[in-house]
Amino acid sequence: MTNKNKIIFKSVITVIAILLIISNFVIDNPDKREKKAVKLLTVNQAVYLKYLREFMKYDTIISISYSKDRWVFNYYPYNRDVKLFKTLIINEKENKYFNYEDINFESLEEALSSIELTKKELNYWKKFFSSYNFHSISSPIFENFVILTIDRFHIVPHGYMYIPKVNEHHWIYNEIPGKLRGNKNSNYNIITHIKGNWFYFDG
Repeated sequence: MTNKNKIIFKSVITVIAILLIISNFVIDNPDKREKKAVKLLTVNQAVYLKYLREFMKYDTIISISYSKDRWVFNYYPYNRDVKLFKTLIINEKENKYFNYEDINFESLEEALSSIELTKKELNYWKKFFSSYNFHSISSPIFENFVILTIDRFHIVPHGYMYIPKVNEHHWIYNEIPGKLRGNKNSNYNIITHIKGNWFYFDG
C-alpha cells in the first residue's frame, strides 16, 4: 500500500468513526433514549422534583429554556388569566436583552425585572439546566402539569411529563392510545408511564 493510499484509508476510517459517534448521539433509537431517561429519573428524581416545584410557584412564567448562555422565557405580562403571552430573550454572551415586541433592555437586571425574576433565580436555573442536561421546563397553557425536555441537539425532543394529580380521567391517559398508534394530530410519538406522577415522552 502506497503512502497516498494509506492517507486515503486513514481518512475514510476517520470519517466513518466520526459518523458512528454522531449517530450514537443524534440518531439513537427511542428505546435507547427512554431507557437512559428512566435510569436518570431513578437516580435524580428528588432533585428534579425540587426544581419542578419551584417552577410551579411562578404565576406568570410558563416556560424557561436555556442553551449556550441564551435564555428564552415565555410569560404572561400580568397573570395567567391573560390568553396572550410574551417572549423574552436573554443573550448573556452578547449582552442583548429583548422581547418580541422589539423592546430592548439596557441591562440583564432590567430584563429580568420585566418578568419579576432575579439574577439569583437565573443562576439557580442555570445550575439546573447545566448540571442535568435539560433544555427547557414548561407548563402548557392552562394545564396542570410540567414538561422537562432533555437537550439532544434539538433533533428529537424527549423528556419527562410530571402530572401532580394523576388519575384515569386526565387527558394524558385518554390520549395515550392514539399517540402510541402514531396519531397524525399528536405532538408526541410516544408517551409512556414510568411510575407515579412521571411519564416519558419522545418525538
